[in-house]
Amino acid sequence: MLGYVFFKSVIISALLRITKEQVLVVAFVILNAINVYNTVILFGQISSMIEIEVEMETDVLAAETASNIVKLLKHMFFWMMTS
Repeated sequence: MLGYVFFKSVIISALLRITKEQVLVVAFVILNAINVYNTVILFGQISSMIEIEVEMETDVLAAETASNIVKLLKHMFFWMMTS
């Protein structure tokens, strides 16, 4: 009977150890998946902010260029009218 109790305690101990390792592995995989998801979301937000910033800079450059063209045309028109 003593051998059976010892064997049973060894089996239960082994099962508990395996279960803890499995839980740790599953927890590690889940945390990595969450970290990957958060990283992807973060990169998406950063790229979106960069895209918005680039669009704003492009819009500003386009507006400045248009303004400069209008000024140049006004000067050319003024020069043509005065010569």
